Amino acid sequence: MLAIASFMGGIFLIIGALFLARGNVYISVGAYFLADVMWVLMALADRHWISASIIVFGMACGLYVWYRMHSGEFRKSIRKNDG
Repeated sequence: MLAIASFMGGIFLIIGALFLARGNVYISVGAYFLADVMWVLMALADRHWISASIIVFGMACGLYVWYRMHSGEFRKSIRKNDG
């Protein structure tokens, strides 16, 4: 199980990086979130409760920021020409 979770986590990281390079921020955040889920599974399989809880806390913070970004609470753009 650990090898599969590790492999899938790496694949999701690559997918997230590819979407981020193309400018699809929301899709890349989803791919990174799936990679985090794989890391939580790996931590739980090894009974690393503190590591799993820290990863889950980071995921919650990331989801909160994604929600604020998606709802338009952040006014700054990431495009070069939007100044």
